Amino acid sequence: MQFEIAVCVDAVREIITKKGDPMAFVTARDNTYVMDNIVVFPKTFARAKTLLEEGNVLKIRGKMDDRGSLIAERVERLR
Repeated sequence: MQFEIAVCVDAVREIITKKGDPMAFVTARDNTYVMDNIVVFPKTFARAKTLLEEGNVLKIRGKMDDRGSLIAERVERLR
């Protein structure tokens, strides 16, 4: 299932994978809901790292996995 959301970033928890690559778990909100299950894998994280800061308003596109996590595939700043 694909998704596209506009959110305000509340928190970013950066971790290092077993292969040594950084990735992140993001908590964000819109005007109706708080999402604490946005996963940004290393390839996407490398492109979006500078945008993933608390308070930034972003458009995130991606897909929902079988466990209900939102897997970010593209992250852009809203203008």
